[in-house]
Amino acid sequence: MRGQFRPGRIIQSLLDTDLYKLFTHQAIFELFTDTEVAMQFQVRSDEDFSPYVAEVRAEVEALSDLRFSQSDIWYLQSLGRQPGDKCGYFKPAFINYLSHYKLNPRLCQISVNNQAQLAIEAKGSWLDVIHFEVFVLTIVSEIRHRHCFPEASIEQQKECMAHKVADFLDKAKAMDLDLSGLQVFDFGTRRRVSYTAHWEMINYLRRALPKDVFAGTSNMHIAREMQLDSFGTQGHEWFMAHQQLAVLHKFQRKALRNWIRVYQGDPGYALTDTVGMDAFFRDFDRYSAKLYDGLRQDSGDPALFAKKAIAHYQRLGIDPRTKAIIFSDAQDLNQELLNLYQEFGQQVQVQVGIGSKFSADIPGCNVPSIVMKLVQTDGYPVAKLSDSPEKSSCLSQAFETNLKETFNYPK
Repeated sequence: MRGQFRPGRIIQSLLDTDLYKLFTHQAIFELFTDTEVAMQFQVRSDEDFSPYVAEVRAEVEALSDLRFSQSDIWYLQSLGRQPGDKCGYFKPAFINYLSHYKLNPRLCQISVNNQAQLAIEAKGSWLDVIHFEVFVLTIVSEIRHRHCFPEASIEQQKECMAHKVADFLDKAKAMDLDLSGLQVFDFGTRRRVSYTAHWEMINYLRRALPKDVFAGTSNMHIAREMQLDSFGTQGHEWFMAHQQLAVLHKFQRKALRNWIRVYQGDPGYALTDTVGMDAFFRDFDRYSAKLYDGLRQDSGDPALFAKKAIAHYQRLGIDPRTKAIIFSDAQDLNQELLNLYQEFGQQVQVQVGIGSKFSADIPGCNVPSIVMKLVQTDGYPVAKLSDSPEKSSCLSQAFETNLKETFNYPK
């Protein structure tokens, strides 16, 4: 049986990350070159990651050896470029900056804290530390899987995927659903078993799902190697940082406008749950709603969100069928997704980002409950107030209370 883990370092290319990180990186490059941030690794369960501290440190230190190769640069230049365009998503000045870019592991401190848990903090210029989030999570996840599931095989993974996809397609057929309007994207980089497992997952899905249903991956390296579309939206850090980069009660509008300022609406998916969906819709005015192609729902009740989003577009005089909702909160190919598609597929474009439900799908493997979140901007606290309270994060009780009061966050 073939093993899940390839030899060598875990991260072997700077492209082995999510496209949205490069989108955010360019926006920082244009607007916030002097901004300092801190981000911290957080464990949302009782699992002990401290035994892996030495291995994690060695892998993070090895990131300093990576550079964007010339072929990487050519690939980045091609993304989003249409015939007649001078450039695609990434502008010449940023491309030139990336050609000299390297990570500095000294900005990422790794230790065991007083609670005997793995502690990781990346602190410094936002430009310099932005990529530690995905790389650190990917490294920790793979090391953990190597220790806990050393005998995991590709064959086991394929068997799990085959059963899940067959069941999904059988249920869709029983419901008489035409899946041609559904788009499925891979968002599985950060909590995957390994690069090999991730590759096999994507390679299987693009063949097993009906034509055009599997629409691409957020992982740029795999997208390039497989000649797939690379897809990205926004991250929470963009909105969270704006809590200290703008007047607090206007931070969401400022974050939305600044993204438009950099990208002119392409890429155009807005993340909706930094202070809850209701507060988001209050700030998502007609100007933004027209320019953004769609919304990403990453916490809370997906059906409730879809109803509110559709109603919001209608109130603004916008046909919701011209917009998309991408559901990305622990989504899977299952009955719940089919129900969402059946209920809303004729009212809005339904898309789904699937992650660890596939990229960490091996028998007996529970998905690691780990995140790495922004905790400070320019020395001041920031927060995420999710539509799923267990996913909220803030190190300052005073700031969290102020934020909740400002945005009428439900108690």
